[in-house]
Amino acid sequence: MPSLLIVDDEVEACESLKFFLEMKDWKVRTAHDGLSGINAVREFVPDLVLLDIQFKGGMDGWGALKEMKKITPYIKVLILTGSVQEAGLEQQVKESGALGLITKPIPIDTLEPTLHSYIQK
Repeated sequence: MPSLLIVDDEVEACESLKFFLEMKDWKVRTAHDGLSGINAVREFVPDLVLLDIQFKGGMDGWGALKEMKKITPYIKVLILTGSVQEAGLEQQVKESGALGLITKPIPIDTLEPTLHSYIQK
């Protein structure tokens, strides 16, 4: 059973993704800010993290990713963004050590195969 941590301040979106993936036999945990995401990684290391980069206040996703990498350097992280593709964003993703980028809204029909492909990398 693959495991996933979703770190996003959009609570309803997190819970919807969690419900969908649990129906597909995934073990899913959610966190709604960067610090909670870091604490979740301290408790368990998931196969993959979906990490939003923009939170309302507090630590952003880049800071959370940096701290997660200190806890477990080989953690697999996909950056999640609702932003229009900013210039240099893909380069920043590569430099951060994340595996890639997923743009919201997430296409639900391709979500599970996409997540599996990143776990296998």
